[in-house]
Amino acid sequence: MYTNANIITLNEKQPYAQSMYVVDGKIQDIGVVSASRSNLAKETTIVDLKGKTVLPGFIDPHTHFSISMFLAEMHDLSGFRFDSNEQIWHAFKNIVANTKPGDWIICKGLDPVLVSDLEIPSIEYLDAIAPNNPTLFFSQSLHNYWANSKAFALVGISDSTPNPSTHSYYGRDTAGKLDGSIVEQEAVKPFFDILKEEVLTTNRLSDAATLVMEEYAKNGNTTIVSTGITIQDAKPLLLFEHLSREHVSFFGGVLEKLGFLPKRKPYPRHFIYMRHDMEHLLPKI
Repeated sequence: MYTNANIITLNEKQPYAQSMYVVDGKIQDIGVVSASRSNLAKETTIVDLKGKTVLPGFIDPHTHFSISMFLAEMHDLSGFRFDSNEQIWHAFKNIVANTKPGDWIICKGLDPVLVSDLEIPSIEYLDAIAPNNPTLFFSQSLHNYWANSKAFALVGISDSTPNPSTHSYYGRDTAGKLDGSIVEQEAVKPFFDILKEEVLTTNRLSDAATLVMEEYAKNGNTTIVSTGITIQDAKPLLLFEHLSREHVSFFGGVLEKLGFLPKRKPYPRHFIYMRHDMEHLLPKI
């Protein structure tokens, strides 16, 4: 039972309320304290909101849950955390110092819009700071990426590797040598394939999915909509459904007990728009 609140209902007949009675995550009654308390169960917990405002849950009609899940496991060097070029590269040096040689370092959020003096890293700069770690940077826009020589070598990309297409390619200097930059999705795909095998494994992504769902909930979202996803098979859909269902299915419960799906609790509902070329992921009728 939530009391002493400023509840905005968006109901024209009852635009405001002071209390709200919730059972198993569902609102059973909403109104004024005196009207609601008469029907309370004895074991009901009373929560005094001390005048705080309560709003209906937000519906996010355009989000990218799968990308957020993928990014959750990366070091955040975005302009939301750092104000200057100096702060960003100082933080990166600390990350390298605390990473075991040979392990991948994956960073996200490079953004010259939020950090006006940001200097985009060259392959020489990244090699000098992280000579012993394969390193990959994601831009905030997710259209540009940067890697060091060790990462390119592990992925099997060299100065002579042809560009995947005219709009997705590897940056090169005037001598034709890799400069560290990677443009668009076709060119970065070989890096993703390696990361999924060595770093962003199924178990880690499964754990990340629950953390991302919790972040949506903390921000007030009760419904999210993924506007198109890019996956190779339907397995991630099992995870998405498991986290979004009102109740755990029998099959989901078995997979949860076996450790193939994370233990879940009520999370925001998750709707997915399937792209036209993802028809093979839909259930057969």
